[in-house]
Amino acid sequence: MPLTLAPLLRWARSVGLLDGQRNARVQLAVYANLRNHFVHGSGLRRLGMPNQSSMAIRDLTEVINRLWGVMTPNGRIYPAPVARHPLVLAWSDAWAARGSGAEYKSLLPQDLPAEPATGWSYLVVLAPDVDQSLSEFDARYELTPYPAEYLWGPGTRDQTIGWLKSTQPAGDHVQHLDRLFAIRRDGGKVFLPQRPEVMMSLTGPRRDGVWDLLMADFPLDAFGHVRHLARGEDCPDQKYGGCPVQTVASGGWQEVIEAAQNLRPTLQAATYVEAGVPRPDAFSDDVGY
Repeated sequence: MPLTLAPLLRWARSVGLLDGQRNARVQLAVYANLRNHFVHGSGLRRLGMPNQSSMAIRDLTEVINRLWGVMTPNGRIYPAPVARHPLVLAWSDAWAARGSGAEYKSLLPQDLPAEPATGWSYLVVLAPDVDQSLSEFDARYELTPYPAEYLWGPGTRDQTIGWLKSTQPAGDHVQHLDRLFAIRRDGGKVFLPQRPEVMMSLTGPRRDGVWDLLMADFPLDAFGHVRHLARGEDCPDQKYGGCPVQTVASGGWQEVIEAAQNLRPTLQAATYVEAGVPRPDAFSDDVGY
């Protein structure tokens, strides 16, 4: 085990003590230089305001905790797994067209009886209640910052109440760092990120094209990187490692499935469902959906 900072961080990542693709860019490209900058003298008279110093100390504490195999509750860079709960996504009939009366809301199951019985649609997901982008939810694609999983719907209010009562879905905890995303390139389009479990359930033409399997903390990080590849563009911030992703495999559908299963042997295919909150606007022409 190396004892100086830069080799120590590289070693810790190689043996799985440190994780997170955004963390990797900061720690491997910045931490060692900052350490040398201050330790060996730079003429800098202060580190910033007290709150900035406090955050730096807290971040260092999280790194030390992680090196000893401990996640930090409510951590900023190495948080403990986030809790997910059954949540109900609801939208009025006018939501997709954004017409008069267009409204969307996220509900706790116990609040559902007070909602309208007609003129609305309801869909049940398993998601963290800290996620503020559930109006983007689509069962086929990963469009929310934190993992959200389809459970049931859409249906009427009374149908939703009946399903919740008969099923009583439970919550869970999920880690959102170093997630796997599968992205398809086909026909001049880059398709939105999918979980490998959803990719495994695809049939027919949905398997066509070139697939990229990436490890990233957030789906848009993975999607942005593949768009750079498709457009022949350089990733931004090259001196810091470029896009905060790690490419696992690239090739045909079967090849990428095998790579995902080698990395995560417990992967199981999810049921393919076309369900989600209606979108009022279409994606650009080079985005597959």
